[in-house]
Amino acid sequence: MLNLLKKDYMLLKRNLWIMILYSFMIFFVFSRTDMKAQMIYVMGITMISYLLVMYSTAYDNMNKSDTLLNSLPLKRRDIVAERYISLFVFIALSSMLMALSGLVMRLTGFFPDMRPISLFDFAIATWSICLVVFIYLPVYFKVGYLKAKLVNFAIFFAVFMIPTIIGKLFIKGEAPLWIRNLNSATGLQITLFMAVFISIAGMTSYFFSLRFYKKREF
Repeated sequence: MLNLLKKDYMLLKRNLWIMILYSFMIFFVFSRTDMKAQMIYVMGITMISYLLVMYSTAYDNMNKSDTLLNSLPLKRRDIVAERYISLFVFIALSSMLMALSGLVMRLTGFFPDMRPISLFDFAIATWSICLVVFIYLPVYFKVGYLKAKLVNFAIFFAVFMIPTIIGKLFIKGEAPLWIRNLNSATGLQITLFMAVFISIAGMTSYFFSLRFYKKREF
């Protein structure tokens, strides 16, 4: 498992500068919209995490990693589990990049009124990216990267649309009650909500991914 995570670490190391560039670009792209105050951190964390997931799966496809990994004394459940663990590594990295970028933007005077990142931003971003990736991974493990491109295309728009829709609902004061309650919840309540959601959705997604992957031949 540790060696599998090292593989993604090398990919992160190689593409870190691109992710840093993206984290700053997001502030400029959404600076003239109503999204800046409400959901810019959520949008950034979600987009960067999603790109890292796509980079890692595309990289494995390009290097035929599945064939190689399945020729080694590795259990398929560990290969599947590593994908889910790496997702949370990507979320943590994306959150740190967006927090640092927001601080730099505020201190340099580009966006002096930019608020700091909050636990609510992290919670909604984690919920959004987990929702789309937990749908994508079972498809990926069933048919592989190339055949999952159509689903990937649909998910690509979902990554952009989910935070955008939530942000617009907040601006209009029409956000669902559970999201409004989450915004005003304590840190403990947010943590419990995320733990329950991620546990149930993640375990369900992992079950289907493992089931599909065990049936594939390489």
